[in-house]
Amino acid sequence: MNWTEALGLTLLHFLWQGLVIGLVAALVNKALKQSSANARYLASCGAMTLMGLVAVATFLWIARPVGASATPSPIEAAKIMVNVAFATSAGVSESWTRLLPWLDFLWFAGVCALAVRSALSWLAAMRLKNTGVTAAPDEWQQRAARLMQRLAIAKPVRLCESALAEVPSVIGWLKPVILIPAGTLAGLSPDQLETILAHELAHIRRHDYLVNLLQTAIETLLFYHPAIWWVGSRIRAERENCCDDLAVEVCGDAFLYARALANLEQLRQTGPRFALAATDGGLLSRIARVLGRRADSTDSRSYWLPVLLMIALATAGLVAQQRVPTPPPPPPPPADVPAPPAPPNVQAPSAPHPPDPSGVDAPEPVEAPEPPEAPEPPPQSASKDDFIETMERAGFKGLSVDQLVALKIHGVTPEFIQQTKAMGLNLSIDQLTAFRIHGVTPEYMNEWKSRGWTLTPDQLTAFRIHRVTAPAIDQMKAMGFTVSPDEAVNMRIHNVTPEFVKTWRDAGYKDAKLDDLLNFRIHDVQPSMIQELKSLGFANPTIDQLVQARIFDITPKFVDAVRKRGFKDLTYDQVIQLKQMDIIR
Repeated sequence: MNWTEALGLTLLHFLWQGLVIGLVAALVNKALKQSSANARYLASCGAMTLMGLVAVATFLWIARPVGASATPSPIEAAKIMVNVAFATSAGVSESWTRLLPWLDFLWFAGVCALAVRSALSWLAAMRLKNTGVTAAPDEWQQRAARLMQRLAIAKPVRLCESALAEVPSVIGWLKPVILIPAGTLAGLSPDQLETILAHELAHIRRHDYLVNLLQTAIETLLFYHPAIWWVGSRIRAERENCCDDLAVEVCGDAFLYARALANLEQLRQTGPRFALAATDGGLLSRIARVLGRRADSTDSRSYWLPVLLMIALATAGLVAQQRVPTPPPPPPPPADVPAPPAPPNVQAPSAPHPPDPSGVDAPEPVEAPEPPEAPEPPPQSASKDDFIETMERAGFKGLSVDQLVALKIHGVTPEFIQQTKAMGLNLSIDQLTAFRIHGVTPEYMNEWKSRGWTLTPDQLTAFRIHRVTAPAIDQMKAMGFTVSPDEAVNMRIHNVTPEFVKTWRDAGYKDAKLDDLLNFRIHDVQPSMIQELKSLGFANPTIDQLVQARIFDITPKFVDAVRKRGFKDLTYDQVIQLKQMDIIR
């Protein structure tokens, strides 16, 4: 038999083979409903692998040379047992085999289309990996190193900030790269972003990128079978559940992780198939699962089971119709022949009586009395726990579904709304959600109010995002600085701490203002530069001279080059001009 016929028969036989494996996988998935996500993930991966192996084994068995082996090996014997379950190619008529090349052509066209889609997705992932990418800040590199140590990840992992990625993603297997969107660093609190980073590192530890490549290959080759896509969806869903469990285990705060996932929902988009993102899978069901609430882990789209059953039966009928002739239907009984009498001594009390041949109407059966009507349950809207009514009593009427979901997910309660109003804040839906996401509590607001600071909602949120603490501000005030809310945020962003101030005061710059210290941090001016400039002949450099030396890269090598050109006894401003105008390099 040539390979085209063998391929066509393999595609037909996989209809019922994939159906059987899919049914078994569905039963196993239901039996493991109360087990761990990893157990369901391994079961789904096993079903996907078995489907691929069965298809390959079927093709090799059908395409084998006739009489190639007189004594079958144990593997061949197993293939024979599998082959008993379906009709072999010997019983297929010539008219049926002529359709097999067309079936092969349609299958090949589908494989090519999916292969092109996968190639485009891979190119998109490579573009994300190599374009608009910069190394993440040192603080996050250190956090990633600590998480890798907890997850026992030995291979090197690059952590990069991406200008193109929409959500945190991991790309690559041998040399994995974690991409953090630039907007995510500002949109999530550091603790929340750390939980998302733990989720991405969990993908690397579990080698999910490699498994995803193999899964995509099997789905591409057996794309026409709905069971393939159902098992694939289960693998992707349980893969995310497994990484969620690892992230919660490492970070130890399920509620914090659930908030981080909810905050990422607004960034959710369909990304490349070769990038594993934190927002993959059913996000709302994952949030409910992380919080320990009941969430359906099964896929309700089981329509493929009856469809496949009909296809398998139709295929079996087409294959077997040349062997077994269809018997003619029995003739219907004559209309005037009465029904046979019931056998004696057999009475069925519940069976209806046959009509009386005498024409006398039988007495009508007595109707059973109707049961009393059950009392109507109270309307759902009258329930004291109705979330919509509680929000309306709190002053928010006519909310959309998205607003109600956001309030519910982030735990915005009427009590929390009343507490913020008591603080003099009349917050919008977005501001209430931001307060709950970043942990702006009434206690936190009172902490700043007791110090005489009346902060706006945006300032309170910025304080929580950048971890501005009241004790640090108190220390700065004790050192003689008058700090505004915006300066407090800038100090935290650029890490201007009381210890940093003390370092420069010990170096002789006791009159440095807060803006000067911020410039030192922005331009990475180090106290060691003071001695370096003194060695070049510039005694007691000013704050501006230190900043200019860092901006224009005034080094001992450059000053030596100036002096070798015959310029001596130059002022500092003249040295800056030579460098600024690119006169001497």
